[in-house]
Amino acid sequence: MLFNRRRQLINPSLLSGAREIQNFSFCTQTDPSRRKIFDYDACINDTASQLPRKQVTFNTSVRVRKMPSRKSLSPEEHARVYYSQEDVEKIQKRVISTIKKMMRGVDVDEDKQGRWCSRGLENKIPENYRFRRARIRRIIDAVLDEQEDQVIEAERRGQLNIVLNDDIISKIYYSQSQCCVAEALMQAKIDEAAALDC
Repeated sequence: MLFNRRRQLINPSLLSGAREIQNFSFCTQTDPSRRKIFDYDACINDTASQLPRKQVTFNTSVRVRKMPSRKSLSPEEHARVYYSQEDVEKIQKRVISTIKKMMRGVDVDEDKQGRWCSRGLENKIPENYRFRRARIRRIIDAVLDEQEDQVIEAERRGQLNIVLNDDIISKIYYSQSQCCVAEALMQAKIDEAAALDC
């Protein structure tokens, strides 16, 4: 179940493409005048049926491979396995150079020689970083708002021992973070297609 800024149910067909996901705000706003639009009973009933059932299975055949500790490696083995300080500095310079290109609007992924790649650096650009932080803040605010609403409701009823309804809080977090899940799945499909093209 997805909700817009006014906690109104969003049609799942809006998830048909990246542009819709990018341009649509899925996360709640903490404006108190809008908070009571949310229907808790609908959230419990509808979301509970959509949550995947968690299940753990274990493979019947297990292969154990012992790994030597870092301290037991010879200097030559250590140099082959771990990055040196020089390697780390080269990586940092390359990352900074890539980010600067991205900030200038250069599509670094179109580099035919494979020198540049934006994967994993998307949120290092200030605009994307601010958008991501705001989204995280809105998700956290939705959860905190629900906790506060539950405490206020319990106090209004005169309850002395306030016990928060974890299920509702969990479902609100789940509903608010679905935009992140959808984007991650879309990015995984893009990565899969890129890997298959190689």
